[in-house]
Amino acid sequence: MGNVSRRDAIARALALAGIGLGTVFGFAGLASPAPTKLPGNSITGSGASPFLAKWTAAQTIGSSLFQDDGTGLKGTTDLIQTLGTSTLRYLTVFAPNMDSGAGQELVLKTGGGNRVNVASTVMYPSTDAVLTLGLSNRRWVDLFLSRRAIIAGKNAVVVESLNETQASGTIPNTDTNLKTYSLPANTYTHVIVEAEGYVAFTTLSTNQDVNIKIKSGSTQQGNTMIVDAALSATSKIPFSVKASFVQTGSATLAITHGAAAADANTTTFLNSMRVYGET
Repeated sequence: MGNVSRRDAIARALALAGIGLGTVFGFAGLASPAPTKLPGNSITGSGASPFLAKWTAAQTIGSSLFQDDGTGLKGTTDLIQTLGTSTLRYLTVFAPNMDSGAGQELVLKTGGGNRVNVASTVMYPSTDAVLTLGLSNRRWVDLFLSRRAIIAGKNAVVVESLNETQASGTIPNTDTNLKTYSLPANTYTHVIVEAEGYVAFTTLSTNQDVNIKIKSGSTQQGNTMIVDAALSATSKIPFSVKASFVQTGSATLAITHGAAAADANTTTFLNSMRVYGET
């Protein structure tokens, strides 16, 4: 009876707190009030799968704006939710990929304003002629482009080849290569070739025109530079020849010399051959 009396005392004490004896000891059998949650600590509300839970009031739980279906953390509606605010920002985001999705440009912003837009085939500044790429003391090392650079509406010129090694030969009776360059296939608007040198005449030189030409394959480009000296005199006559033309396919570019008759007493010295591409 002592045990029963002790149990009854415990039951009466718990009943005053609104807790049934069976709730505490895991059994029923004694008359006591129905089990209830601790007063003042009850939690209500409901959520929907797969949304993450959030507090909607002091003791109420509901669904948040984000859902986790096992494949990723997602919002509720496309292009509606914002992660962070202008005054509550994340310090660092670690991610190897950023994708705006089909039909939507990726926009980089600073200070609340658009700065750079990235579309499917183009990346461009949000405002014309405002942004600068790099600083005078924070420069990019290299810029690799497969096509052309247009600066202030004008095409740029890039160096394709610089050959400053002297080549020479006596005058042949047909156009003969002095220097060549193998131009690869390209997207240049124009190819520009220039060369400098001189023709050395002696007192025994044949009195005739020496023809200096630029060729792309077998096709002459630009005009012929004609060099001739006074009869029976020793002299060195300088020349410069240049041509610009369209050549997008691969080709052998050449500086040639020749005359109507071969002349072993007259020599052409070609000092340089430079090739540029207009992009």
